[in-house]
Amino acid sequence: MTTVSLSVLGFEDQIAERLEAIHFILSRLTSPELHIDYMGGDEDAFIANRAKPTFSQEDMALLYNEFKQYPVDFHLMLAYPDPTIMQINDIVPVEERGNVNITVHREAYRPESMGRYSAKEYDLLTHNARNGTTNQLLRDANQISGFYVRKALSAIKDLGYQAGLALEPGTSLENVTPEMMDIVDRVLCMTVKSGKGKQSLIPEALEKAARVYQILPNIVRQVDGGVNPETLDRVLAAHVNNTVIGSHFTKYDDPTPQILQVNTQMQQS
Repeated sequence: MTTVSLSVLGFEDQIAERLEAIHFILSRLTSPELHIDYMGGDEDAFIANRAKPTFSQEDMALLYNEFKQYPVDFHLMLAYPDPTIMQINDIVPVEERGNVNITVHREAYRPESMGRYSAKEYDLLTHNARNGTTNQLLRDANQISGFYVRKALSAIKDLGYQAGLALEPGTSLENVTPEMMDIVDRVLCMTVKSGKGKQSLIPEALEKAARVYQILPNIVRQVDGGVNPETLDRVLAAHVNNTVIGSHFTKYDDPTPQILQVNTQMQQS
């Protein structure tokens, strides 16, 4: 059974008021998980033009403590996720961490000295490959960021959590080193560019998710972005076993029909 990871991003400004709605959705999904998208504010350059973080530490604590009977998935869309990992660590007791996943991005920790090439949309292994000098700089930057990504994944595991690695649509699997593969419990293939709303699912990202299944068949294979009943069958055909769905449910006062439809498609897959 494929898990539906409910994104509550649409409720970011009214978490306390929407707890009942979140309970309603999670309790009716066949295989639910709570997905908490955390984006930084001006101090973190990963999501452009983001004035403030999506959730305060108090909001994250409220969500965790209210819904910890379900698996909880923290998706950190951050250039420098270390402080937020420690905030989560202050929220989750040691004995409960095995039911919690923390995902960091492969595009995190890129050297600021790389200028515009540090933007998360660029695959540092392939971008501007015709320019040999620049390409070597990009490869060096990729190696530097990879060291810190691997260190973060190891730290997450050492603290007792499941560790996830997210890839932007333009980031190839070649950026995931064997050392990273040995650590991760899940790989999240973004099927839209993170931080931008109203996007359609990118088919090439599903091809990448299918490749994850070939390489790492025993881990959680997650996609996020543009997933709805019209795209869900294609998602499931890519051997995805965890899909993030948010606004398809949260935009309705009564999402019962939408929940039933998704549950039915999951059971028929």
